[in-house]
Amino acid sequence: MIKHMFLAAGAAMLVSTTMAAASNELVLLSKDDFLNQADIAIEGNENRLVISQEHTGGGSANIIAATINGDLNGGPLGASFSAVAAQPGLQPGALVQSGFNNGMTISIDGTANLFAFSQVGSGNVLRASIAGYQNEAAVAQTGTNNFASLAQNGVGNIVSIVQHSW
Repeated sequence: MIKHMFLAAGAAMLVSTTMAAASNELVLLSKDDFLNQADIAIEGNENRLVISQEHTGGGSANIIAATINGDLNGGPLGASFSAVAAQPGLQPGALVQSGFNNGMTISIDGTANLFAFSQVGSGNVLRASIAGYQNEAAVAQTGTNNFASLAQNGVGNIVSIVQHSW
C-alpha cells in the first residue's frame, strides 16, 4: 500500500492512494488550492485517471472518493467515448471539480469501463457505481446543488447526464 500526502505552501491537497500494479496511471492537477481531497484505491492494470481540483470561494472542501477494481478503466490507452457519452465534452478518465463543497463517490468494478465526471460550482453531489464490461458514463454538473446517482451493471451500458442550475 502506498500513501501520499501533498502539502504546498499555505495550501494542502490530501491524497491517499493504493495501487497494486505499476501500470496504472494517476495524474493529479492542482493550482496549489486548499481544501481539495482525493482518496483513490486502484487494483488492476492499465487504469487511467486525471484528477483536477480547484477550490474557489469560501466554502467547504471538494472531495473525491474513488475505488477501481479491474483493468482498462477510466481513460486508458487513448480511449474515447461513443457519441452519446461524448456529448458533455469530457475526456475518459477525467475527474474535475472547480468550486467548493462538491463531492464525488465512485465505485468501478470490471474491465474496459470508460467514465468522466465534472462538477463546476458548489454543493454538487455525484454517486456512481459501474460494474461489468465496456460501460460508459459521463456526467457534467454546473451550478449549485445538483445531485446525480447512477448504477450500471452488465455490458455496453451508456449514460450521459448534463445538469445546469443557477
